[in-house]
Amino acid sequence: MADRVAVMIGGRLLQIATPQVIYDDPAHIEVARFIGQPRINLLPAFVEGGVILCGGLRLTLENAPAGKTPVTIAIRPEFVFLAKSRHDGLAARIERLEFLGSEVILHCRLDAIGETVIAKVQPSEASGLAAGDAVGLRLSPGRTLVFAEDGSRLAGVVAGGDAGLSSANAGLSGDADTERERAHG
Repeated sequence: MADRVAVMIGGRLLQIATPQVIYDDPAHIEVARFIGQPRINLLPAFVEGGVILCGGLRLTLENAPAGKTPVTIAIRPEFVFLAKSRHDGLAARIERLEFLGSEVILHCRLDAIGETVIAKVQPSEASGLAAGDAVGLRLSPGRTLVFAEDGSRLAGVVAGGDAGLSSANAGLSGDADTERERAHG
């Protein structure tokens, strides 16, 4: 296995890096789509005044472009968490569940924008859930990626905001979700 991988799509070299860097820090939206199973979540949004807006989601983007700009936010399924209740996160409805033994893949449709978001959770977290159930989803702001309309990665860092995570649960509380996020991050 090579130490570095070159990702070429459509005859264009999009990124050369280690497999881990390509997964964690893709330089282009096509690279993000190319690697990872289940696929990365991609949601249409826009950024204005340093704030990313996507349905009920509000995130702060450092070094944001000026004006109102369409963007795509991306987050890997292992950084999408179930909220304690539907009202504690982004309202969604489970479309289907895939039980894979050591993990469960949830396919959830966001109420606000109708897009599907995939979450990778532990079997204990999905216990008792079924297709059609209403849930709340939380995203890890620090693991959210932002891409410009041309597919290039925006240099700004997603610093926080209302991603269905309160400041108490954004990686500082020591609860089970935070421990799971640390394990994956």
